[in-house]
Amino acid sequence: MNVACVQLGSRAPSSNRDTLLFIFWECMDRDAMLKALPVWAAFQSMHRPQQRKVAEDFIEVILTAVESDERELDEWEASNLMYACGAVAADMYSLARVAAEKALTIPAQRAPHAWPQTESTPTLAQVLAALEAVRTIERQ
Repeated sequence: MNVACVQLGSRAPSSNRDTLLFIFWECMDRDAMLKALPVWAAFQSMHRPQQRKVAEDFIEVILTAVESDERELDEWEASNLMYACGAVAADMYSLARVAAEKALTIPAQRAPHAWPQTESTPTLAQVLAALEAVRTIERQ
């Protein structure tokens, strides 16, 4: 099980608890990370800046969990997380969320071929840098 102390969104106390994500620190595993996301209907009804924040924070949560496991990303995780960063940069937040969720797929449920780390696999540091670069993009 992947257990890590990570920064993750928490539902705010309000009349519609699934519409806002706020930051808190909590030890989470993969299932808990996925369950902490707002349901799809709530995510789709959010304003674009909120969707962006959810997507960015979710990517960061995954990277923090990998970092706390003291390991590098495998090809599957790295590819999907870079794809998620690119989707955030392109203002495609639903796609970013799906790609980040896909990165969390357990190895036994992935595509039938192996996903080892290769020399062309982005490193954890490179994906973190990509996320930070995406966060600097100003939106109108």
